[in-house]
Amino acid sequence: MASVYFFVEDKAHQKFLIDFIAERFDVTLNTSNFYKLDGLSGYKKGGNALPDYALKVDDGFEMVTTLDADISPTERRKEVLSDFESLGIKSQLFLFPNNEAVGELETTLIEIAIDRKLIGCFEGYEKCIEGYQKPVNKSKIYAYLDAILPPNQKKNNKKDLIEDNNRDYRNKTHWDLHHPYLNPLYQFLQPFFQ
Repeated sequence: MASVYFFVEDKAHQKFLIDFIAERFDVTLNTSNFYKLDGLSGYKKGGNALPDYALKVDDGFEMVTTLDADISPTERRKEVLSDFESLGIKSQLFLFPNNEAVGELETTLIEIAIDRKLIGCFEGYEKCIEGYQKPVNKSKIYAYLDAILPPNQKKNNKKDLIEDNNRDYRNKTHWDLHHPYLNPLYQFLQPFFQ
């Protein structure tokens, strides 16, 4: 197994990857294996992460950066790889949801959610509010978890299981970490965890 260090967009990416890697590769990572960029610009010139990329290379790590593709995976990839080249960053890049589609981590979560009936309710809701702004995927995931989690797991505090960094993606009644939609992520990460 290679020594790999992750630069991730935020705590949601971090928690998802910790659970995904544990489930699919039987490798336990923790927050010390990650640097949270706190948004797209964290790696850019003047960003806080730039010295850490160089430091991790010097320490012998292979680097992986995960970001959301948002509205244009092609443009996002072009921008990030151009930035990496001009800044001398040596990192592999994965764009959520699946390294080629429009979207973000929450797009992935919608695809791998177990309760399809509940996810289907959002489609009906979106038809109902046609002409208005549709809810963002992040809101869908919060509502999904709010509906399926028992009341004792929703505390409205920092330990609330609805919060990004507290979610249990290995809970097989909520998420399918073996869903085919995750094959691109699995194939991308496999060389690091063989």
